[in-house]
Amino acid sequence: MSRPEQTDLGALRPVVRESWLRCRASGLKPGISSAPMVLSEDSVAQLQAESPLVQVASPIVNFTFDAIRDIPSALLVVSDPTGRILYHRGSSNAQDAAERINAISGACWSEELMGTDSLACCLHLRRPVSITWHEHYLSIGHTWTGQSAPVMDLFTNRLTGAICLYGYEQEAHAKAQDLVSKCADLTERGLYAKGAAARLLLYENYASARDRYKSDPCLAITNDGLLLTASTEASRLLGIPAGAPHSVSTLSEMGLIAPETELSRSTETISLRGRGGTIANARLSPVMDGVGIAGFIAVIDHAGHHAPRSSPWNARYTFADIVGFTPKFAACVKRAGRIAETGDPVLITGESGTGKELFAQSIHNASARRSSPFMPVNCGGMSDELLGAELFGYVEGAFTGATRRGRLGKFRSAHGGTLFLDEVEAMSPRMQSHLLRVLEEKRVFPVGSEEPYEADVRILAATNVDLMGRIKDGSFRKDLYYRLSGQMLEIPPLRERRSDISVFVATFLAGTGIDLAPSALRQLESYCWPGNVRELRNVLTHAQQTRSGSTITAADLPAYVCSAACTSCEFGRPARQESCATGTVLQESERAAILHALRNSGGNRSRAAVALGLSRVTLYRKLKKHHIQSDYS
Repeated sequence: MSRPEQTDLGALRPVVRESWLRCRASGLKPGISSAPMVLSEDSVAQLQAESPLVQVASPIVNFTFDAIRDIPSALLVVSDPTGRILYHRGSSNAQDAAERINAISGACWSEELMGTDSLACCLHLRRPVSITWHEHYLSIGHTWTGQSAPVMDLFTNRLTGAICLYGYEQEAHAKAQDLVSKCADLTERGLYAKGAAARLLLYENYASARDRYKSDPCLAITNDGLLLTASTEASRLLGIPAGAPHSVSTLSEMGLIAPETELSRSTETISLRGRGGTIANARLSPVMDGVGIAGFIAVIDHAGHHAPRSSPWNARYTFADIVGFTPKFAACVKRAGRIAETGDPVLITGESGTGKELFAQSIHNASARRSSPFMPVNCGGMSDELLGAELFGYVEGAFTGATRRGRLGKFRSAHGGTLFLDEVEAMSPRMQSHLLRVLEEKRVFPVGSEEPYEADVRILAATNVDLMGRIKDGSFRKDLYYRLSGQMLEIPPLRERRSDISVFVATFLAGTGIDLAPSALRQLESYCWPGNVRELRNVLTHAQQTRSGSTITAADLPAYVCSAACTSCEFGRPARQESCATGTVLQESERAAILHALRNSGGNRSRAAVALGLSRVTLYRKLKKHHIQSDYS
């Protein structure tokens, strides 16, 4: 075969001829011996663990390779839109040949770097392409055939990557292109299902943010930077159409952020460019979907747009927002007010849904630190590494995947204010040791740094488990417990303050024009409320949606609220003292509530947790406690 510059281009197929012309115009040298390695082994491993494309495509590629493993020279690769190979499987013959030219994970096979090639042309043209032997622009491809198919994002029609089947020293099989196209099609469908679940989770978190920050501009952003939805306030501030269908353009394409802006789980703030050139800062809260990230909720802190208290890093609630008048609960609120004035660390205990963070915010706002940040951190569901980065921060280059600018960490961000550690019992013994040292020395060493920073924060910790029991079994440090429990505050469960239920009902339904029938109120007062106030709010929300008139009746309430077991349980009512196996009834009621929520959500545990008013970590703990398997039996 003659050299590319001597080849008669008229003899080439159109797709090959056009690619060769691009290669000639760019001055690409045909004597390149291998592809450049653009990713380290660590970077490849991290992308393979985090990339939705690899997560979905790799099982499909593995299954396909197993079906064709008898072909002695087959190589399957998965690449991202830039041509970086993220995953590959090959027979020993093809693998050896591929390693000599770097047709392996970590290398880049874009047309700009490697010329006319099946994978490169597929990414350039965004359609299936077959390139055989001497059609390759580089001589290293003359012993290869390749069939590629693009993987598209079915939400946005964007290019997500490509799958390619290479053959070494053999003719292309007639069915090879169909096989690769089927793999790409299956990958597209898998990514669509995964993306739909992530977007649903993101919408649910956005709704919660809108409920919490009613007057603040809010955005929901997908993990790849697409604007999923925006509140009316955010749309007005940024100059984008209100109520328009978004999620087709990235924030950078819309001109809302600088093109170099990085979005990762460690990103804390971004600068948004509004209309008229105005700049607004937005605090990002990552929404986690298993081990990956579904996206972000962004709350805009726009100067002059709202009072400082609306910032997500300042406490929103005060003691005036706390509802309840039963003597036991009123005493709890009074004690919390006295605790606020002390400046001591506080350990807040109580069942899930009793309002521990509400009390924590109220204590902060009644303290001398009220004008400084209130930083909440949920210690559950995070690895030691992630929690360490979240609390203590890190410097540039501290670990693979660290952002270029590093990260302050919540201790430094909360300097002078309050740090709220929710689900503190979930900390591993290793993290407990790190936290104890910071509390004792009042200084923080960011990950990867030898330079300490002052840590002037007040610690409010919360748990829904018996920490003394954890101390006895060795899973929680006694010395840390005493550091955290300078003051103790126990919040009573809703079943011990049933007379407050009518007050909550009036508060939740205020302004809706909806009434509650007396029979429905009796059912609510008879139920044991394992999810406490959060569950009550969710039940009323459910009832508002299912009611047929302007009054919520007992028939509009979930069946488990009206079950005989819950009605017979008189736990916490001082007026009646019948002997009742309350512990057993409560356990049965809680299990019934969880099963009901799982059935209503079609088995989606994230949605079930939202319906029950629980965090996913708490729901998983209760599933294990009640021996509830995936079949909900």
